Amino acid sequence: MSKSPIQSDYPTEFLEGLSLSQSLGETFIQRAKEQKNKLCFADSMGREVSYKRALIGSLLLAKYFKELDMGPYVGVLMPSTVGGALANISLTMMGKVTVNLNFTASVDVINSAIAQSEIRYVVTSRVFMERLDIKIKTPHIIYLEDVMAEIQKKPLRKIGAALQALTLSPKKIMKKVGGQGVQLDDVVTIIFSSGTTGDPKGVMLTHRQLMENVVSVLSIYPYEKNESFMGVLPFFHAFGYMATLWMPIIMRITAVFHPDPRDAKTVGEMVLKYKTTFILGTPTFYRLYEKVCKKVQFASLKYAIAGAEKLHEIINERFEKKFGIPLLEGYGCTELGPAVAVNHPNEPNKINYKFGSVGRPLPNVEVKILDPDTKAEVSANEEGLVLVKSPALMKGYLKKKTDKVTKDGWYITGDIGKLDKEGFLYLTDRLERFSKIGGEMVPHMLIENTIKEALDFMRVVVVAVTDTNKGERLVVLYNHETITVDDIHTALIESTLPNLWRPKKTSIHLVDEIPLLGSGKINLTKAKDLASKYDS
Repeated sequence: MSKSPIQSDYPTEFLEGLSLSQSLGETFIQRAKEQKNKLCFADSMGREVSYKRALIGSLLLAKYFKELDMGPYVGVLMPSTVGGALANISLTMMGKVTVNLNFTASVDVINSAIAQSEIRYVVTSRVFMERLDIKIKTPHIIYLEDVMAEIQKKPLRKIGAALQALTLSPKKIMKKVGGQGVQLDDVVTIIFSSGTTGDPKGVMLTHRQLMENVVSVLSIYPYEKNESFMGVLPFFHAFGYMATLWMPIIMRITAVFHPDPRDAKTVGEMVLKYKTTFILGTPTFYRLYEKVCKKVQFASLKYAIAGAEKLHEIINERFEKKFGIPLLEGYGCTELGPAVAVNHPNEPNKINYKFGSVGRPLPNVEVKILDPDTKAEVSANEEGLVLVKSPALMKGYLKKKTDKVTKDGWYITGDIGKLDKEGFLYLTDRLERFSKIGGEMVPHMLIENTIKEALDFMRVVVVAVTDTNKGERLVVLYNHETITVDDIHTALIESTLPNLWRPKKTSIHLVDEIPLLGSGKINLTKAKDLASKYDS
């Protein structure tokens, strides 16, 4: 078992003026009053708001929403923009539970989340909904453009909100919008996580859990108050919600949003324009940034954190060679708030970073590795099932039991990994991403990695489909302009993989696109459906 060796006495400089007993809504109000004229949010649509204007805007939205019978859970169907951030903050100030809906999922998944949460109102943008062209099942839809048009007709309300923002205490402002009495252990958001394979599950996270997670992350990343965060992950993603929305507020820095993480050209322009120092993304996105973005555009970055999928050495080498900083791989689960472990820059006489690992556990987070069959704890460098104990462990699933994934305060991640003697965590696969073929457990990710490393490309996924003779059959889906099926088949034949682990040539398929989730992870459900069509 490994517990982070980092002391849990957090540095005081970033906690200055921060009460860890406050709700997130009250924390935002306090930070806004402290920073008044500092830039709070900016986005690629040209919107910029100072902390003062963000507070006034959130107050105006909250007062509008207060007149509606919204119920406890409110849906938010918006990209990561200034408008999306203010919608989330205003509802949080009111004590509502936000449910950021995954607009990259199918309409059935979105409607399932709405039904499970018994959502009466969904806050969205008319322009965005027209672009999505979907029909959601909810009694009421609120378009932010209409709300802002109504507010513009009431100048006295705007003046009143400005005066309250300047003169009232955070507690009195919370009372004005109906958020009095919000407790740290109240649920602040529900993030629906279908992972990559199953039906959507609503993960309930509290104010305390989000705050604990933010403070743990910040305690290992030194920063200055003039820094800024480049947010490319959606708010329906746990890291997008925690790290790109609330963490910059607690840090008292600027959050810069662009809703399409694959648009490397705009991401590079935004990082350069706002001199952002933090960015969080997937290896797939960083591969795009290395190819498209200019060195000068990323010159301000201090920390580039990678997660959601395995970071391959070639991506890290190219990124570090071009931009001068390594990709710091980390690990998290929605159910854990979400951050669990992360690499961070080495210090004199202190190793904090090991390529290939996802870092050490965060302060106050424990990790242990169990034998999947015996459930006994294994020794250092032995692989097994990863379990995590964290103060940011979810309150539970919405209307679903957690007894299959939690035991005695430990979360059973479903990941396979190992801890080295220095406490660094290495992930090797998902328990669910194995196939039993000929009596052997065959790891899909190892086959993927063999192909990726042999041919130096990333757009490949291995899944299993039903086979009447063997039970399961391995299928390779890939997308590349020049690599052929023969190239992949040859790479597999020449590899050290056992024969049983090598998919047949007839089960290797070039596809138009590898299906992805909004987080950048491969959508395994859609990949399996696609494989079944190609390999029937």
